[in-house]
Amino acid sequence: MSKTDNKRENLRIIAGGLHRSVNYGALRIVAAPQEAPPFEVEAMTHEEDTFLIMDADPETIPIEIHPIRMMAELENFSPQEVGSVIVRKGSPIRLLAVIHDVDKEPACREIWITQALQNIFQEVERLGLRTLGMPLLATRHGRLPLKRFARLLGQALSEAPLNSLQHLWLVAPVPDNSAVVDDLAENLRLQNS
Repeated sequence: MSKTDNKRENLRIIAGGLHRSVNYGALRIVAAPQEAPPFEVEAMTHEEDTFLIMDADPETIPIEIHPIRMMAELENFSPQEVGSVIVRKGSPIRLLAVIHDVDKEPACREIWITQALQNIFQEVERLGLRTLGMPLLATRHGRLPLKRFARLLGQALSEAPLNSLQHLWLVAPVPDNSAVVDDLAENLRLQNS
């Protein structure tokens, strides 16, 4: 055996990288960091609270509104329902997943995340979207463990009628991208066994 053959025997593939993926039926799920999108998305999910301030762009300069008019608008403002999803036009379309209520303790609950995931996939189908980007909901602001998010997402995917969605990008930093795909694949396997 030559020296080169000996080196090749000691090589092994190391799992990792920027993109990790799993297929679920016709749906390809790719976990990748924000700075390395695997494909363009038609819609992006955003984590939101009942007053719609979490996703507010801090760079946006508010239009000058007379203080009396602003107070009148605030007086008539109603918070959004937790678990709901608000669709905002744009490119990409913004799906605001309302999963936080700062007036409650705890401010983020699994039942709201479950409802939001169900509503996200309903909106995706209603809009006929083929591609969707989604952060790991509640894992940062809601302190939901990554494994638990993977389980909730797996459950939502197994219950959703996925007719139009072909590609789902889970926005996840390295090494969370590997962990979430592994956990999600296991949960999807268990859901369908």
